[in-house]
Formats: sequence, C-alpha cells, structure tokens
Amino acid sequence: MALLIRVRSPVGTQRFTIPDSSLPLSKLLEIISEGFSKANTSLYSDPAMRNLIANSDSYDLLNPISCLNLKNGDMLYAKFSEADSITLSADPIPSTSTHSNKSSPSNPRKAVQDPIFYELEKTSGSIERKFDPQFCKHNSNSMCEYCMPLEPYDPEYLKSHKIKHMSYESYLRKSISNDQREYGLSSGPIPNSVLPLEEPDFSANKNCTGGHLPWPHGVCTKCQPGAITLQQQEFRMTDHLEFSEGQIVDRYLSWWRETGTQRFGLMYGRYEKYTEVPLGIKAVVEAIYEPVQDNMPDGLIVHLDSAAFQDEISKINLVAKTCKMELLGMIITDLTDDGTGTGKVEYKRHKDTYFLTNLETRLASRFQNQFYNASIWSESGRFGSKFVTAIVSGNEDNDIDISAWQISNTGVALETSNLIVASSEPSLMMVRQPKTNLDPSKSEPNIPSNVLPYVPEILYKYKDEYGASILKTAKPFFPVEYLLVSLTHGFPSVPNPLFKTKHPFNIENRQSSQSMEVLYKHFKNFGILGENVDVTENIAAGLSDFHLTCYLSNLGILENKTKESDQSDSDLDLLGQISSAESYSVSSALITKLFKSPDWMTLIAVISNHSQDSNALRTDIGSTSARNEEIFISDSEDQSDGMDLEDSGWDCTHCTFRNPSSVEWCEICGLPRYD
Repeated sequence: MALLIRVRSPVGTQRFTIPDSSLPLSKLLEIISEGFSKANTSLYSDPAMRNLIANSDSYDLLNPISCLNLKNGDMLYAKFSEADSITLSADPIPSTSTHSNKSSPSNPRKAVQDPIFYELEKTSGSIERKFDPQFCKHNSNSMCEYCMPLEPYDPEYLKSHKIKHMSYESYLRKSISNDQREYGLSSGPIPNSVLPLEEPDFSANKNCTGGHLPWPHGVCTKCQPGAITLQQQEFRMTDHLEFSEGQIVDRYLSWWRETGTQRFGLMYGRYEKYTEVPLGIKAVVEAIYEPVQDNMPDGLIVHLDSAAFQDEISKINLVAKTCKMELLGMIITDLTDDGTGTGKVEYKRHKDTYFLTNLETRLASRFQNQFYNASIWSESGRFGSKFVTAIVSGNEDNDIDISAWQISNTGVALETSNLIVASSEPSLMMVRQPKTNLDPSKSEPNIPSNVLPYVPEILYKYKDEYGASILKTAKPFFPVEYLLVSLTHGFPSVPNPLFKTKHPFNIENRQSSQSMEVLYKHFKNFGILGENVDVTENIAAGLSDFHLTCYLSNLGILENKTKESDQSDSDLDLLGQISSAESYSVSSALITKLFKSPDWMTLIAVISNHSQDSNALRTDIGSTSARNEEIFISDSEDQSDGMDLEDSGWDCTHCTFRNPSSVEWCEICGLPRYD
C-alpha cells in the first residue's frame, strides 16, 4: 500500500511517495536522501529532533516501514550529517537539552553488553511461589495473591531474605515502562522510545550558550549542575564475589605472611549467574595478578598513571582474554598482627571507624569509571560498572576476612566530575572548594582542566539521637559510607578451579623471582623439556597456570596475533586455551599443536642453553668457593665447634635479628637482607 509523507529538513520541506509500507526502513532513508541529495540522513518524529526514528547506524533498518504506524500526510523531520549541513546563522542557537560531557556512542542501542546480561534478559525473572495451604483457598489449577509470582524487585521479598541491594537486572525491570515490559527485554529497547537508565553527571556544560564567558571562566543556571542528595543506592551491578578455591587467596596472602607489608592485586575471572539473588550475577575469581608496586607495613604505592603500569595491565588483559577471563576487580590487604603470636590480626574496619577509606573509595571510583558496564538501556551507552573492590583485613574475631564493595554511580560521578577529595580522616570525604576569580586572559597551569568554579550543593540525610531524619550539607565533609555498595563473598562448597596445576609457577613481582632458571626447573619437573616429548596429564597440569602463561607472554618469544581479524590461533592463544582447558582430553590436542610450533621450539632451545650456561658458571664458581671453604674450615676448625656454616643464618642490618639463611627478608622488621 502506497504512503504519502512530508519531510521537513534544514534545506526545505518535500513530499515523498512510499510505494509500499512493507519495505524496510533502509529503503525509506534511501528515498529521502535521494530527494534532498544528501547523505547520512537521520529521521525524527518530532521537530525538536529528540525521538530518533532511523539513521544509517540504526540496528533495526530491516524492520518494515509499517512498524512506524505512519499515516498519509504525516510529517517527519530530517537532519543531515555535520559535513552536509548548511549554516543558517552565525549566531548560536540556545539549547535546552540536558548536557553531558561523557563520551557516548553515536547509537547507544548498538552497545555490546556482557553476554550474561543478554542471557538474563531472556528470562522472566519472576519469583515463583508454591501453593500455601494456610492462606490459599483455591484448587491447584488456580492462583491468588498468596501464591502468584513476585517481581524480582519486590521489597518485601528482598527484606525477608535480607537482600540489601537488588540486582542490576531487577532494577532494570523496575525502571522500564509497561510498553517495554510487554515488548520484552530480549528484543531490545522499543524503537524511538525513551531509554530507562541514565548515569548521573555532575560536570558543568562546556558548550553552554548562555551569553557568558566559556567555562570555567563563567557559569550560569543552565550549565551548572543541580543540587546533589546522597542516599544509599538501591541496586548493585555485581551481587557476589566468589573465589574458585581457597588456594588463590592463600598464595596472595603469603606475601604479607613473609614480609609483613601490604599487597595490591588485580582479580581475573568470569561472571556467572548467582541464584541466591533474583536475576543476580557473581564474579568468580580464578587468578590474582600482582603488578609492580612499592610495599610498606602500613600501605603501598602503585603508579597507576604511569605508562609502564598501563602497558603492563594491557598485556595481562590480553593474556586473560586468551584464558577466557576478564578483569573483575582489585584486592588490597590491610593486615596488622595483633602481637599475641596466635596468628590473629587487628580488627580495624567496622561501623565505628570505616569500611573503605576515602583514598580507596576514590581509587575504586577511577577503576569503575575506566572499566564501565556497556548498556543498550542508557542514552550514553554505559551504566555503572561490575568492577569489585575486595579488602582483606581482620574481622570481629580477629581472624583474616574479606569484604567486597562497589562505589555507587553517584560516587563515581562525583569523582569523575572532580568534586571530592580525600581528607586526613579516612572515614570522611571532603567536598572540593570552588575556584573563584579565574582570569580568562591568564593561563593557570596549576588548575586542573575539570575543576568547577561553581561546586553544586551536596546534601545527605542522617538520623539524630531522637530518630529524626536530618538533612545536612556535605560541605566540607561527609561520611564515605554514603558512596558504598556492599557485596557478599564466599567460596564454593566443591572447588573446581580453572587452573589445575598443583605446583604453581612463581608469582610475578615477588622476592621469588620469575627467571629462565626457575622456568627451566619448572619445565624439567613436569617433563616438558627435550625433543619429541610425549603429551601427558602431568604436562597438561604443569601448563595450566595463569602466572606461567603471563611470564611466557612477556618473554616475547611466542607468536601473538598482530590483528584482531586474524582467524588462526597464535602460540599465545594456544597457550591460553591449554592453561584454561576444562580437562586433559581438551588440552592434549592443543599441546601437541603448540609443541610443533617453531616459536615453541625456539623457547625450549633458549631455556636449555640458558640452563647450560648457568650450570657452567655455577660449576666454576663452586670449585673456587670449595677450595676457599676448605682453607677456611681448616684454619678455624677449633673455633667452629661443629657449627654448620650453611645454616648459620644472617644478622639483619636494621634490627640485628638473626634470620635463617633460607629467607631474604627479616622476619621481625620485614626489611630486605641486602639494603
């Protein structure tokens, strides 16, 4: 059926005849573009051009024109790309749209979400209830208010099951419209509909046309952010943190047990469904990578902004991808021995002190902003973050325990808008003081580019000693817990770790170094060295190690993909698949293929040659030292009194404590032997 429509554009209005409404939307765009002799046409249903119908980036261009429910004579509005547009006036046109400085894709509906969200959106999410013989007065084929399914965000259900924060998918179902509910989540957003989610943005509008000097030298009510009220976030992006086995945490904590200093790590793993919370997800940790850092008994230093750190993490993220893992979050120790000698630690983090310090909160906010969650339900193409922050500290029983946290979307927006700074009190966050009297004629290099000359009003509620709710300004300080979202954590009852090795390779950036000599011993123990090696389960177990895979990747010998479009598996891809294989039957064929690789043979040759050179050097040094030792023993035989020279130990130059020769760091003060 033919259809006559009108289209208004910056270059005029035209009428178009559509031969058949069953044609796809792409044909409609083609007809209009040819009529105006323009490319990259975008169609809208309103003159303000807020409700997009279709453009060249739309994912639904194959849908028929009839889905727009157009009638004869309807008016549509066209806009062309910036390169094809005509400048109508030199004067700026005032804008009333909501400002946002965050980068967003041209079409947020084409954002690539995490696969687990696509899987959850296909389910109803309803909480099934059984027939209640006490209240239900009907037969088994009927349903009443006491047995009908509940929505996953039902407040009474969450309260009765002690679920403090609903899951992200439950929050999404609570936020969508009734039309979208009927349309279904698995089909994506309804075309031309208003998307239900929106990230907070407290930054000033850099492109305001209010007739004042450009920001930050001028500000008005149109471009300044509104007042902010802090309150507990009702949902969380990740519901549970699970370590696939306890050995992962034990190896991570061995650093503190050996040195007495704190440690920072990055958690890698995958996301899975979490059935204890309606439509919940959990982060399953399979490995902890420990980047380069400076460690102290009361803290640590990680150079996050350095190019070396960013390059290191980028490489490890690629290795994790070959192992079917991704970055889940960070883990930090805050442990202090209580001095009783019973293995107990101090209980420092609780409701009367703090759960997360202000510095840790800002750090977590930066990571969450960097590793955001892509979403097709937000205009910016992103919403929140699944990144988790885990703290290892003492609990009320003075035992080592883990707590898991996320920062609320409001907290991340405050950090990215540069509105908060850390105070000297760990439990309090300070609101940044506004910069005033900025002279636009002078360059001020010491002022960050995103410092606001106007800081919006920030408020928070609390209850006084009489139980009354009080609204208080957050300036100059407010409690950090207003920005926190708590997660549960635990271990599986039946561990099934991704990496199967029972004799793991040394952890990176530790005292027990990763070196060619250590790699030679590791390969020799598992029978990997030599020619024509037979693939065995022992070899498969020896290669199933994330830290070993990372070290081999950093050597630069094994081939890596030069382009994402490469279809064939590189040596590092094979190594990652081998280390993360579910069983020996899966990995055996991959190992055979890897061992035939020229680069793998080169690696084995390099390791073997390095070992031979090391043995020759050790033999030469050993023969010389043996002769010296004979002379020393014969000269001091009467004074030695039978003492074993190898186990005589060493005296710490800092605290004078005598340590056994097997350790390189003092067992008392935690400082290195050679310093």
